[in-house]
Amino acid sequence: MALMTVGAALSAQSDDCRDYVYLKDGSLLKGKITSYDCAKELVMTTWSGLEMHIPASGVSKIKQRCKDDPRRLRLSAAPYSFSDKGWYHATRATMLAGASANGVSLQHSSGVMIHRLFGLGVGAGIEQFNTGYYSPANYPVFAEIRGYLLQKNVTPFYTLGAGYSFMPRQRNGEQFFEGNNSLWKGGYMFQGQIGYRIGNHFTVHGGIRIQRMQEEWTSSWLSSFRGINTYLNKRFDLGIGLLL
Repeated sequence: MALMTVGAALSAQSDDCRDYVYLKDGSLLKGKITSYDCAKELVMTTWSGLEMHIPASGVSKIKQRCKDDPRRLRLSAAPYSFSDKGWYHATRATMLAGASANGVSLQHSSGVMIHRLFGLGVGAGIEQFNTGYYSPANYPVFAEIRGYLLQKNVTPFYTLGAGYSFMPRQRNGEQFFEGNNSLWKGGYMFQGQIGYRIGNHFTVHGGIRIQRMQEEWTSSWLSSFRGINTYLNKRFDLGIGLLL
């Protein structure tokens, strides 16, 4: 589609029009485009007569200015405008679906993309693994890696994260849970997500979420009756996100 758009623009272009090619490294080239294959390269002739061959992956956007309307810049094509490198900020809201219970999660992470396929970041969030009845909130803190598989505005992506999820350990005024007075403790967490980045700012994903939790309980009926329960929550992670 992008190739057809550029072809139509070229066929209508006259000598009174000039093409502006914006590169991802911040450079701006001015001249006349002679051919453009979005999957391979762009060929343009500068006004000095120099023919340049530019990899399509390095093109951010293309605009055209004509003498008959010098105030107007016509967008010819922007096949791939997402920045592969630099800082990123990702927020996602998810449903944690399980066989016996469902939960919700809200997370945010920030980091730096070293390459389109690999970036490093850190994040934090708040989540609850069972919304059907009382369940204490978890506060995960984690490190993550992420990457985008294709140089397209709609592309598959992945994230992997690992860290520790904290739970407020109340010592004065214990929590009441299933007839017991319970003190909760967090534990390690792991998550993996795959999905699609849609345009520059929106994502949809699915994945898995694993979280360890520990409950120290004392019977509300008999104080000498106590114990420790350890849980390993396993959930499917389904959600949407905002990427900046």
